[in-house]
Amino acid sequence: MSGIKRILVGVDLVGEPPVAPSPTQWAIEQALQAAQTLDAEVTFMTVLDGPPVDTEAIVTDEQETLDRQGHAEQLHRELVSQASARSVTAHSQIVFGRSWYEMIRAVLRDQFDLVVVGTREHGPAHRMLFGSTAVKLFRKCPCPVWVTRPDANPDKQTVLAAHDFSDVGDEVLNAAICMAQVIDGRLMVLHAAETPLRASLVRTECPQDEIDAYVSKVRSEAEAELQKRLAMTDFRTVQAGTKIEVTTGKPELAIEKAIEEEEVDILVMGTSGRGGVPGFFLGNTAERLLPTLTCSVLAIKPAGFHCPVFDAMRPWWTDRAANPASTSHQCGLSAAAAIDEARGEIANALNADPSEVIFTSGATEANNLALKGCIGDRPEGTHLIVNAIEESLVPETSLVSVMLANNEVGSINPVAQIAEAAHSAGALVHCDASQAVGKIPVDVRELGVDLLSFTAHKLYGPPGIGALVVRRRHRPVRLTPLFDGGGHEQGRRSGTLPTPLVIGFAAAVRLAVAERERETHRIRGLRDRLWASLCGWRSDLRRNGEPEQGLPGNLNVTIPAVDGEALLVRLRESQLAISSGAACTSANPEPSHVLRAMGLREPEARASVRFGIGRFNTTAEIDRAVQILRGCVDALS
Repeated sequence: MSGIKRILVGVDLVGEPPVAPSPTQWAIEQALQAAQTLDAEVTFMTVLDGPPVDTEAIVTDEQETLDRQGHAEQLHRELVSQASARSVTAHSQIVFGRSWYEMIRAVLRDQFDLVVVGTREHGPAHRMLFGSTAVKLFRKCPCPVWVTRPDANPDKQTVLAAHDFSDVGDEVLNAAICMAQVIDGRLMVLHAAETPLRASLVRTECPQDEIDAYVSKVRSEAEAELQKRLAMTDFRTVQAGTKIEVTTGKPELAIEKAIEEEEVDILVMGTSGRGGVPGFFLGNTAERLLPTLTCSVLAIKPAGFHCPVFDAMRPWWTDRAANPASTSHQCGLSAAAAIDEARGEIANALNADPSEVIFTSGATEANNLALKGCIGDRPEGTHLIVNAIEESLVPETSLVSVMLANNEVGSINPVAQIAEAAHSAGALVHCDASQAVGKIPVDVRELGVDLLSFTAHKLYGPPGIGALVVRRRHRPVRLTPLFDGGGHEQGRRSGTLPTPLVIGFAAAVRLAVAERERETHRIRGLRDRLWASLCGWRSDLRRNGEPEQGLPGNLNVTIPAVDGEALLVRLRESQLAISSGAACTSANPEPSHVLRAMGLREPEARASVRFGIGRFNTTAEIDRAVQILRGCVDALS
């Protein structure tokens, strides 16, 4: 919240209730107060129904729209003047369409950091009635949303932070501290501590004193952790009058009680996780609370939602959209230059030359271009080796294809050694590095391969774009194109390049390389925690793959004496997103060929699950995953 510099304020022209200030007036006042405190600028936005009116061709049916348009323009002039009098830089936007949709478009286009809107109207017992605009903004807007509610009681100046240890919990703390500064109020932190074993203790009729001792332990640990997190914030700026409380019950009930007893003015709460792009989920607690709230609400998005990859792609879908192959005008030249820059950035990450990078629709096409392109015009009897060892080489071998990292068990193959042996036998070497790029260092020169394929979506880039690196060594690689066309990509892959996807690809590579060392340490720690927790549950589990020589986020586990198919059905119905094999072979019902090749019998292969731990996983999710898996297995016993 301290980084907020641009605030978007929704200005409604719907008839206001007789009580002053109106919801819109109050939203404007709160936004201006926040702008002054945060040294931010505001943009007032009114969304009108219907299309713009041509003032030179007015018909009767359009007169009302024209009147409302004029009303909005006059109001905005007054608001900008009002902001200027308070030394706040202000702008104006009047658009036509649906309110929530146009506001989200504005957030994405103009990079707003906070959206402020008023409630639709007052409900019974002074409860808020959220209109469709507010609800849609809560669910879909990719930045914090503050829905304000006028209150006749000026003494209600408490900001309540509904906190937990999720990935958005600390953002909630920082935002609540910031809002307490904005309204010059006091802060209350209500932490919802999870007690995952409480229900199972009750079911097993555990003595009440043991249950109480367990809950007390959870509460104490949560309080200690909360104090640590508060110490890393600007907590001291609002420390006077601050109240901290930990609850182990239902969060929504504790929040409602605190709002009533503490006379809360603003509730700050987070969302439960990421939704689509753009968008995020409110979560069960928020969904249950919204219809009954009697205070303003600030909903915080998950930390890091403003994705650098999506931000880099956005302008190439909108104001900078152009065909990079159309070099007869500046728009096309600009797109072509951006692609060249992206190509260079991707090449640099792999220690390759930019001219060696050929863009494709993904790793599948890149693999096909490498394999079929190399042997397409070779004489009959040409030998191809896929994922085999040196002993398989024969004089007729022209191409060896090997994965750098296995996607099921995470094993890393000695590709440099394989390439040296293959070259000695006169064969070319192709490497599929889709699972490796961004997770471990990948250097095409050190690997010594002739072709290397990988894809964007495996490193948090956009689906639908990949690349084939074709080395320009002393022995040039001749590729036969998969299909005919305009001769793009040096005649090797025809088709207009999707500029936004290419730009997103480069941004994803840049971010993955920059964060690789830190993320490797963190993700490996989560994987080891997961394995240790699973072993604490059952000592007969089998770990497939090399733990020290594999990918940091991969864990493949065999669960003995379990019906694999029944387990997968249970897992599919749970909130746990794991699999029994590779996604690219999910249409094949057969057990994993990788595990069978490692010596597992068919029932063991079917009773194996693969965990993929990544950038957005948290410690809490790892612990929850163990609970879900344990519950599914126990249910089959």
